[in-house]
Amino acid sequence: MSVSAQLGIRGSTSLDPSGALGTRPENYREGLLYEHPNGQLPITAISATQPAKEVTDDFIFHWFDKPLPTQTAAITGIYVDTALATAYVFASHASVNGAIGGTVFVKMAEASVDEFTPPMQVALVDANYQAINVVGRVTAVVKNGASSYIAVKLLKADPGDASFSIATMDTAAGFVGGQAEGAAMPNAISYDPTPYYNYTGIFEVSLALTRTAMKTRLRTKPQYEEAKREAREMLGIGLEKSVIRSYRYLGTGDNSQPLHIPMGIQQFVETYASENVIDYSRITTFAGVNFAGKTWKQGGEEFFQLYMEQLHRFGSDSRLAVHGSGAGLGINQLSAGSSMFSVKNGETIGFGIRTNRLFGQVGEWDLKSHPLFSQTALDRNSMIIYEPSNLKVRYIDEIFYKQDQNFRKGGFNSVDAMKESYACELGWEFRFANTWGILRGIGLDNLNV
Repeated sequence: MSVSAQLGIRGSTSLDPSGALGTRPENYREGLLYEHPNGQLPITAISATQPAKEVTDDFIFHWFDKPLPTQTAAITGIYVDTALATAYVFASHASVNGAIGGTVFVKMAEASVDEFTPPMQVALVDANYQAINVVGRVTAVVKNGASSYIAVKLLKADPGDASFSIATMDTAAGFVGGQAEGAAMPNAISYDPTPYYNYTGIFEVSLALTRTAMKTRLRTKPQYEEAKREAREMLGIGLEKSVIRSYRYLGTGDNSQPLHIPMGIQQFVETYASENVIDYSRITTFAGVNFAGKTWKQGGEEFFQLYMEQLHRFGSDSRLAVHGSGAGLGINQLSAGSSMFSVKNGETIGFGIRTNRLFGQVGEWDLKSHPLFSQTALDRNSMIIYEPSNLKVRYIDEIFYKQDQNFRKGGFNSVDAMKESYACELGWEFRFANTWGILRGIGLDNLNV
C-alpha cells in the first residue's frame, strides 16, 4: 500500500480535496431546517385553542341546532273562497276582498301554515315588486295537505293594478301584534331542532427503527428524535386534511372490528348547505347574474359581493377564511382596483395567528393562507369560510404516545427493533350549516362559453 505524502504547508482545500477519503465531513447544520409558512395546521390549531372541546363516551355522537325561524312562507295561490276554487283577480275582487276588512285565503304548503296562528299579523308581498304589499290579521289556519291555507283579514287595501296586485303576491311574512284587549292567549308555535350526528375516527402514525439505526450517528438530528418529531407532525397534518375531506362511514375493518370514519367540512357543507358551495370557474349563473365566459377580472368583484351577501344572511358579521395562494392572489386582484373591497395586512386575530382582513359591504373575513392548500393545484384556488366557534372537537382520546414496552426484551416474538406511534380518537361537531361556505375557482376565469 502506498502512502500519500504532501510537502509543505497544507491549506484547507488540500484536506481530502475530492471527498474520496471521507475524513472531512464539512459543516452541516446540526439539525434540519423545517419550513412552516404561517403554520401548517390553521384549522386544527384554531379548534384546539377554542373552549369548544368536549369528551364523548361513544364513537357516535349527536347534536342539535335550532336556527332562528324566518316566519316566512312561499305562497302558492291566493283565493276569495275557502274551497280555493276562485283565484283572486284585481279587476273582480279588489273592491271587496282586496279592501280594508276584506278577507283572502292564502294557499301554502301544509308545513308552512304551522308558522301562523290567529291573531298574529302577516304581510303579503310580491318579492319581485315589493311596493305591492298588504298587511292583515290571520283569522284562521287550515291544514289540508296541498290545499292548506291561512285566512287573512286585510288591514291595508290592495295597492296594485291589473299587472301587479294581491294576485301576484308570492311571500307571506308573519309577526305578532294583532291581539285585541281582553283576548285569550294565542296558540303556541314551537320549533323543533335539526338533528345531526358524526363519528369519531382513530388516527395513528407510527415510527419504527432498528436498534442499530437508533445508535447510528447522523449529521442531522438523532434518528429516534427526528422520527418522533416527524410522526407527530404527520399526525397533525393528517388531522388537518381529515377535518377538511374526511367522509363519514360506518362498517367493518379488515380485522372484523368496527370501522368508523368521521364527516369533515366538505361533506358537512355540501350536504347541509349546498347553496354555499360555489365554483366561480364552473358556474353559469349565480344569484340571477350570468357569469358564463367572464374572466375573473370581469366578473370576480360582482360574484364576491353576491356571495358575501348570501353567506352573511345568517350568523355574525365576521368569518375566518382559509385559502390557497391562488385564491389569495385572486382576492388581492379584486381589492387592488375595487371601491367595494379592501384588504388590511398584518392583523393578528384572537387565535394567535396572523391574517389579512377583507372588508366587504356586508361582512369582514379574516384571511388565512393555508400552506396545505397551496402545495398543489388541487386546492390552490379554494377557500373555506366559517366561524371558528361553530367547530367543536369531540374526542374519546386526545393525542397520546404509544411507547414500545418490549424494546430490548427477549421472547419468542422479540425483534431487534422498536415500533411506537402517536394516536388519537376524535371527530368534529359542526354547528349552523348556513354560516359555512366553500368557494372554488377564486382567481380563475369562467370556463363556460
